[in-house]
Amino acid sequence: MPVTSCFEIMNQSGREQTPHEALKKFARVFIDRSESKAITVSMHLNEDGIWYEDDAPRVLNAPFDAEELGNAIAEAMAKTDRRTKSLRDSKLSEWPAYKASRERTVGKFEESFIPISIEGANPANLVVIVTCHPDKGGVLHVTSSISTSVPPAELGERVLQVYKACRDRRL
Repeated sequence: MPVTSCFEIMNQSGREQTPHEALKKFARVFIDRSESKAITVSMHLNEDGIWYEDDAPRVLNAPFDAEELGNAIAEAMAKTDRRTKSLRDSKLSEWPAYKASRERTVGKFEESFIPISIEGANPANLVVIVTCHPDKGGVLHVTSSISTSVPPAELGERVLQVYKACRDRRL
């Protein structure tokens, strides 16, 4: 039977989680300002309560469409997990999304790519919150919410709308 919603992708295991296991699903997407590349990455929560990126981001090269982006995001969110990992000795140059971008420097990556967070509104993950900051370090942000019962193309389209609002600064 074909997958019809992001919620189905995000909960592929089919196993019911106990309240202790329940965790908000969380992924990040980095889209190049020219829309030539998008990087989706799962987020994990360590024992210190700190979110960090998975070591295996997925890169989508242009032309990618809303459905492909939505599927990649939902699949990344499905991988969200609690994992033991010390971040004490982490270096910025080891940042998974940066490495996947193949940019020469972290500064160039941060200049060229717009980061977007997609996070469950609560551990039930029936709604996700899509957030982007038009200016790095700025106080304003663009936020939208969408049900996870939508097809992946609708999630992808919503993320692209938030991305364009941040890129074009149409606030």
